[in-house]
Amino acid sequence: MPLARAVAGMAAFTASFAHTGWFALHVRWLAPDPGDPLRRLTAAVAAAFPQHPPDEEANEDVVHTSPSATTRRSSRCGPPARQVRTALPVRTRVSEVHFVGRPEVGGQWDVVGRFPLA
Repeated sequence: MPLARAVAGMAAFTASFAHTGWFALHVRWLAPDPGDPLRRLTAAVAAAFPQHPPDEEANEDVVHTSPSATTRRSSRCGPPARQVRTALPVRTRVSEVHFVGRPEVGGQWDVVGRFPLA
């Protein structure tokens, strides 16, 4: 599988997530420290799938990570965003890449593949 090959040999690492940011008005993301390992993962996956580049709204300082909210304009966003911020920082070992997709058209997003890091 191309994704497995893209991340093969990349080392697992420990990261801390101490603050959040936004992809435009749509998705809140957690900022990793250090960011370079996730930038390398993003670059490797982008190189393996050039027809599907990373989010064009993201700038070079944004590192693709787990979203914590789905829209900045939602009235439901305030309390969850505060809960996320009060739980920070989070420190974790990043030991695998999750491929998230929709197994069925119109279905729910879910983890459809897991790929271990070295």
